[in-house]
Amino acid sequence: MNNPLVYSDPTGEKWWHWALVDILTGGMASLTIVSTYSSIVSTLPAIQGTASALDYTSIWFKGFDDPGAAGKRFDNALKIDAGLFLHIPGWETEQTLTGNGIAHFRNLTGNVDNVEIENWTLLVNDDDPDNPTDKWGLTFGPYINSYNIKTENDIYYHEFGHTIQSRILGPLYTSKVAIPSGLSAWYSYYLKGDQGEYHNKTWYEVWASNLGAAPNHEKEF
Repeated sequence: MNNPLVYSDPTGEKWWHWALVDILTGGMASLTIVSTYSSIVSTLPAIQGTASALDYTSIWFKGFDDPGAAGKRFDNALKIDAGLFLHIPGWETEQTLTGNGIAHFRNLTGNVDNVEIENWTLLVNDDDPDNPTDKWGLTFGPYINSYNIKTENDIYYHEFGHTIQSRILGPLYTSKVAIPSGLSAWYSYYLKGDQGEYHNKTWYEVWASNLGAAPNHEKEF
């Protein structure tokens, strides 16, 4: 009674309950979600532009005390912007701007060791030889922002599958894959503590593994 969170639906078969709730509340739930989402999307160009401008500006200042590091960061920044040519214009613009902004921010903070273009994707990587088993990837559009990933790794093929999802889903990718994936990873690793077992078996992660032909990832959900 006036508590829409009192029940759970683990099978996802009672999706129509949400439609009923929306009707009973006069469509306010959908209106609020769409309005908030639209507001965030409309600010993406400004956020991406700011991250890019700060990255290039920091490189200029870095050149005074460490020309070698500045050159490396500048090379990274140019490759990061080359990734803007790897997406489908209009169809993937939302997630591509997000991926570009994240990559520039990481480069700005000195967390990018190399940038590689592979299979129409951009692998923006941070190498940490002291923690070789600690690996993760965050994919938006053609951008795979990663930690300790090489193009021959199984996890790279999995993240490559996410770039294909982006090309298929277009503007739906962020809401249908990226956000749920981030939330399920947080739940799986930090709340449930199952080291990704739950996260890796969700439909969007399994689909990515199948699309990218990741040999050692889950193939069923």
